[in-house]
Amino acid sequence: MKPAWWVSVAHLSFEVGKTHLKNVSYKMEKELVELLRKVCKARGETVSGFTRRAVLIELAKLGYLDGEGRKALGFGGESHG
Repeated sequence: MKPAWWVSVAHLSFEVGKTHLKNVSYKMEKELVELLRKVCKARGETVSGFTRRAVLIELAKLGYLDGEGRKALGFGGESHG
């Protein structure tokens, strides 16, 4: 089994009119971390931003986001979960 590396990401939570960020960490293979950093650099975005968007997209696909959150991610306004 390949060794895993720690990567810090931010967890996004919403309140009315405010955004609060919380640091979380998880393990990921070195090669995946390197690819993630490469992609983010090429896109001009942060690893945290990329990770937040990827998590939100998966949550929307699973039907855990409703309304404006789904629309903003391109899934329409209705939840299907």
